[in-house]
Amino acid sequence: MSHHSSQVSADLIWEISRSQNAFLVKRAQSGGVRFSRDPFNLVNIHSRKHAGFVNDKAVGVEENKDKSKGVTLITKKVKHPQRPASHVHKVTIGGNKSTRKTFKTIASNTAKSGYRPDIRAEAVARASAIRKSQQPKKDAPEAKLRGAKAKKAADAVVVIMAGKALALSDEYEAQTIRSPKSQTWDSKPPLSLLLKTSPLISELALYDVVNTPGVAADLSHISSPAKITGYLPKDDGAKLAFKDADIIVIPAGIPRKPGMTRDDLFNINAGIVKGLIEVIADVAPKAYILIISNPVNSTVPIAAEVLKAKGVFNPKRLFGVTTLDVVRAETFVAEIIGTKNPQDLNIPVIGGHSGETIVPLFSQAKPSVTIPADKLADLVKRVQFGGDEVVKAKDGAGSATLSMAFAEAVLKGLSGEKGIVTPTFVYLPGISGGEVIAKETGLDFFSVPVELGTTGAEKAQNPLTNLDDNEKTLLKAAVEGLKGNIAKGVSFAHNPPQK
Repeated sequence: MSHHSSQVSADLIWEISRSQNAFLVKRAQSGGVRFSRDPFNLVNIHSRKHAGFVNDKAVGVEENKDKSKGVTLITKKVKHPQRPASHVHKVTIGGNKSTRKTFKTIASNTAKSGYRPDIRAEAVARASAIRKSQQPKKDAPEAKLRGAKAKKAADAVVVIMAGKALALSDEYEAQTIRSPKSQTWDSKPPLSLLLKTSPLISELALYDVVNTPGVAADLSHISSPAKITGYLPKDDGAKLAFKDADIIVIPAGIPRKPGMTRDDLFNINAGIVKGLIEVIADVAPKAYILIISNPVNSTVPIAAEVLKAKGVFNPKRLFGVTTLDVVRAETFVAEIIGTKNPQDLNIPVIGGHSGETIVPLFSQAKPSVTIPADKLADLVKRVQFGGDEVVKAKDGAGSATLSMAFAEAVLKGLSGEKGIVTPTFVYLPGISGGEVIAKETGLDFFSVPVELGTTGAEKAQNPLTNLDDNEKTLLKAAVEGLKGNIAKGVSFAHNPPQK
């Protein structure tokens, strides 16, 4: 039925087959609407004008099925109406052709064959739609604030929580920062104090199960622009503290005790983080979330899964804070080579945030450094397990003080400052440049240097292209460790233990 014979008119064929043909699709919904799957019907409208199987002057435009993409223009050969195998003429237009050349080719071929202008226009429109669907999807750019709103957004609000974890005897930390409104929990004064004195913060809120009003009153006497308030769980304090937050820093949970690994913390801290993220997803879905709660290798995947389930996950806004590993690497190297100011060094630390998953890249230090061979193994171990020194010295008390540095880096990036690059544990597939690293490591979550900007994590830098042999060995062990940590977090998010 692809062509009519010279003895039967197209109109007669249409009248006979209009209500029953292989291309017709009927829908009971919307009043019994009908449309056509005829490959020569450019608009899929079931009508005499667009029915390609009864029109000699019919055009089809299809997507190329091979990797070249592009489109294929299909027209009929009127001289062979009874020879289906050879009744069509195809012109393939590859995806490497410009849109302009694609449209010109379609218009020229149909015009030469005497097709009506409206049919030619529909063919071009169909090709345009196909080409557009073949383009890689891009995230819609977030609207830039201007004027008074931009000025307001440059200031951050921080909320801090202090006190004891509910139903636990150990103190825990959790921080959140937002711009222009932020939140932070912290069981120790240093972080709260630093945040209160930061010129980037205009409001500081505290949230925890106890003591936050008193801590807020104490810090309110500091002569800085940040306004400070304290919230308790009663009267939906968490929701009030988190409401419309721009940046949230979470070091919530119990700290490590001497002899305790980060995995030992998992069942306690994982539940705490999951609960906090669920509240954030409801009242501050666009917040930038900075997670310090250990084990970071598992708590960040938990947060991602909770946000996905709530339909508000944005990979550019979720960070695992690994600043401690970088600071320790720079400090310990400075001690060995005799550099007076460790801040003059820049040493990338990648992978995860516990033990063997931490991979310091001394070969990529700037300026370059030379580590004596007899000290390299001990230096690597000290960077990987430097947290144990702190835990032992503080007799099990936790600290998130150094997270202040990463929080300020995020704030500077959001305010428009350029060149802010720092390692952080992120969801690679959702960040520009991250897919290559994810493919090479086989991991969705990994800590790499990330360029921060007005939309959060804007670009992941690939440090894996120039590793020395020792670093390759360390990377292999890190990847194996991270696979288990990440899977554990994802599993917990979907199947938390019954309370």
